Amino acid sequence: MSQRPVPGVVLPPTDSGKQPLAEDDDEHSSREIWKIPDSWIPDPEAPGAAERNMLADYEQLDARYTEKGITPRFRLRSDAGVTTGFHAIARPNPIPKNKNYAEQEKVYMTMCNRSGKKVYKLFPLAEVDQRIADGWELWRCQESPLDAGGRDPRLCNPPRDVTTTDKPHLDCERYFDQTSIYFVRDRFAPPNWQIHEPLEENYKEEDNISTAEQFRPPNEWDQVVSGSSNGHFKTTRRPPGVGCGWGDYDRFAQWESYGRKVTLDMVEKKDWDTELTPLEFVSADDPSSTTTIDPPKDIKEAIEAKEGKKPIPLYDVLLKKGGG
Repeated sequence: MSQRPVPGVVLPPTDSGKQPLAEDDDEHSSREIWKIPDSWIPDPEAPGAAERNMLADYEQLDARYTEKGITPRFRLRSDAGVTTGFHAIARPNPIPKNKNYAEQEKVYMTMCNRSGKKVYKLFPLAEVDQRIADGWELWRCQESPLDAGGRDPRLCNPPRDVTTTDKPHLDCERYFDQTSIYFVRDRFAPPNWQIHEPLEENYKEEDNISTAEQFRPPNEWDQVVSGSSNGHFKTTRRPPGVGCGWGDYDRFAQWESYGRKVTLDMVEKKDWDTELTPLEFVSADDPSSTTTIDPPKDIKEAIEAKEGKKPIPLYDVLLKKGGG
């Protein structure tokens, strides 16, 4: 299905790669002019020639667009009176309330402020010369950094989004700029809120697991609040073939879920049974009532297949790692 030209609007290229002129161009209303000339095709032996040819051809077309009053369109950029490329134009949404939207063409310009930081601002296209005289510069798209082989020769540091393995809120303080913090404080948080605090007005600081200096097991917390997520992965996992609670791994499940680190000084050195023995369950209502369950056959076979390798309690794991 072909596109019908709309008076005053330059249509984008069609699927065939051709572009019709607007209907009000009587001389060319029935012609399709968007056929890429051979002079626009890049030639490795003549670097930059294709771009220069395209700009020269578009200068002629732009003059006709100006004569016919066709807007919006690509806008040529010139430096010292020489055409060097196209402006990066920002236009409002072409909806009815934005009247004369095609005439509201703006461009981004940059300037370094007193602190040396580069700032960006939109100015009407018609004010470019005046703003340049005031010290502003046109924003330019960076040229491709790729070399002839299509590789990026620039060196950069590997990404690093975590600087602490113990208190996630410290990473938030590093990566959240002050604008983000002010936004949260203004919209969601109580006055004087800090980034390590939960978004609750009434809480006790001793209940904040994000900033707790010492580990406490779950039964010693009245309630747990946090300035970070409780969806962090456990880094200390109970080995297969052992029951719940063995090795003290499960003791730190809640602590680790909030991104807190388990260190050797938090774990008590204990003697743990590493032999495969029946499990004995004691009734909470009647301690004299017990139930004994023998280990399943598949677990026995799996452990025997490990050729005598026994599970290691958490204390010994951390000790081998130098404390955590």
